[in-house]
Amino acid sequence: MNKTWIVRTAEAGDADELVALVAGFRQALAQLRNKDTRLDVDASRSELAEYQVKGFPIYMAQAEGGELVGYLVCQVDERVVRRGCVLREFSGEDGIAA
Repeated sequence: MNKTWIVRTAEAGDADELVALVAGFRQALAQLRNKDTRLDVDASRSELAEYQVKGFPIYMAQAEGGELVGYLVCQVDERVVRRGCVLREFSGEDGIAA
């Protein structure tokens, strides 16, 4: 069975789940680098606040039933656009893409 999802603009009500997704991504990156892998929600909240202050567009991947399964941040610095996309546990696999 195929799972479907949509990408939409992040909303204020997504904040807690978005922070959890950012924290999970930071934790996964730390594991890849063989560093401390404790979940740091405060650092994730600060990272997200920085994106918001800078006005970076944030998008959510939403599965059927409303579950938020990932996020995308478009970091626009002067003329450079960087993006990162993270999907969690979608189709039985964890995914990290940049």
